[in-house]
Amino acid sequence: MTRNKFSVLDGMRGGAAFFVLIRHTGPLWDNLNIIHSYIAVDLFFIMSGFVLSHAYDEKLRTGALSVRQFFILRLIRIYPLYFIAAIIGTINLFAGIGSGQAEYHRPPISDFSSSTILTLFLLPSKIGGNDYLFPLNPHFWSLFFELFANLLYAALRSVLTTSVLIVLSVLFALGVAYSAIRHDGLDMGYYWDIRPFAFATIRACSGFFIGLLLHRIYMKKPAIITSNLLSVLALVVMSAILANRVTGSLHGIADCVAAIILFPLLVLASAYVAPTGPFLRSFTFIGMASYPIYLLHPVLGRWFFASWQASFGSMAQTGTPFLGVFFTVLIFTIAYFLDVFFDLPIRRRLSALLLHSSSSLRGGKRS
Repeated sequence: MTRNKFSVLDGMRGGAAFFVLIRHTGPLWDNLNIIHSYIAVDLFFIMSGFVLSHAYDEKLRTGALSVRQFFILRLIRIYPLYFIAAIIGTINLFAGIGSGQAEYHRPPISDFSSSTILTLFLLPSKIGGNDYLFPLNPHFWSLFFELFANLLYAALRSVLTTSVLIVLSVLFALGVAYSAIRHDGLDMGYYWDIRPFAFATIRACSGFFIGLLLHRIYMKKPAIITSNLLSVLALVVMSAILANRVTGSLHGIADCVAAIILFPLLVLASAYVAPTGPFLRSFTFIGMASYPIYLLHPVLGRWFFASWQASFGSMAQTGTPFLGVFFTVLIFTIAYFLDVFFDLPIRRRLSALLLHSSSSLRGGKRS
């Protein structure tokens, strides 16, 4: 049987990253508002659990891979582009790029220094009146909590039978459902407060452990259905879920249903499907670009906003939503060159240095 590379999940990851990009670059799209697009993060958590289980679960179970080695692998995967995004975020914040203030009052250098150091160690920080857990790049919050879920999984793997995994997945999912309904949605967890902090932990663990469970189900009968039509249909269904317009009293319920029912079913079904030809290459490409796009679009978007407005004035008068298309093409191009000439070479070097083998990168395949 041909080895399943889960290319449809790659395509879904890239598509979800595009929805997140639109959400945070609204002025480029004539202020297009996709109200539920933040639940793309929950889809990321689920796919991460599935793919990491496929790559490492058996090695962790047998002890061929230690918790320490697993954590090093995760840092190697995450850190190179994280470092780039953190440095750009520091420059943005220091220079006031994208601050939206006529007169930008730069916080004390001590705040910048401490925040930068903590951020480079993948830890939250606080600057002045900024309430984000990661003021240099707010999107880092999801990486922080996903790493926690990764470590929890690795630490528990020796006792993580399917029964235990079911119980944990249900408990975490109930926590997500309660929070979504109680707080009218899942758009929280990225700022300083004990309740959002606790919720973000539950949210990340819920998606990640559901992904682990889905992989156990998949491995009961692994198979591949080659179909470009079904591959595209998976992206269409994902887009419909992210673009839903449910509001009012049902807003939180819609988020809950998507995060703990619809997305898991979609990921499991999509794992059995594989595209071919140009569809395969396209899905692989946008999957490759998803991580750099997710990390870099907020910080590069601020540069783009500031430069364009300084040169041409209001974006509303100068070509939206074509500016959004231009920025998307630009950031996909940057993502490609960063992957080929920076991220992958650095990861191989780090793997060889820290693990004495680059085989863990599986020839460049992303986990």
